[in-house]
Amino acid sequence: MINQQLTSGIALWKWRNSAITTGLDKGISPREVDWLLQELAGVDKLTLRLESFKDYQEMTIVLAELDNLWQKRLQQRVPIQYLAGRTPWRNFTLAVSDAVLIPRPETEILIDLVIESANQDLQSGILS
Repeated sequence: MINQQLTSGIALWKWRNSAITTGLDKGISPREVDWLLQELAGVDKLTLRLESFKDYQEMTIVLAELDNLWQKRLQQRVPIQYLAGRTPWRNFTLAVSDAVLIPRPETEILIDLVIESANQDLQSGILS
């Protein structure tokens, strides 16, 4: 994030709780809040689950910028992947922006089906 400042874990914990509540009011899963925190604040899943980050004295995250992104998600329905600027896909992390389509999990299945079909064709001698 640009212009990073230190904030306390308790401030981030309060923001997270508020963001989850406002997200639920708009029909947005709490997982999206956590995904954003994982990507932008570097907080892992276990730390989020245990909420142990609230005991951190300092975290490098700008709450105003984080909240600005969350408000875009709530008000403009901007996909969380665009807000974070990246998305996981297969064994990769892909950079994304609103100039590209976000890879869907279904495309992973298509690739697996093509690989399986090609392997079957090789085994049956169709491809040589």
